[in-house]
Amino acid sequence: MAQQELKKEMPHTKNPDMIAFTVGRITLQLMQSGVEVSTEQIHWRLADIVRNGHQGGVTPEMAKGALLALGDLQSAQRRS
Repeated sequence: MAQQELKKEMPHTKNPDMIAFTVGRITLQLMQSGVEVSTEQIHWRLADIVRNGHQGGVTPEMAKGALLALGDLQSAQRRS
């Protein structure tokens, strides 16, 4: 499925505030757990939520939207 098709199915991905909220939640969780915050860790956590479901206030749909905004289409499609 092309990135544009996924965005049509998930209109909240066009909302930069929702993307910032999601990435912020993930960043805060990493900081609180003592894990080094890096782009790789953020991508990994988002992909983990896509694969395994809701975690720490972030739903798979939110994680997919953030991954799409970050340009990681492959991780966003894993759970489809």
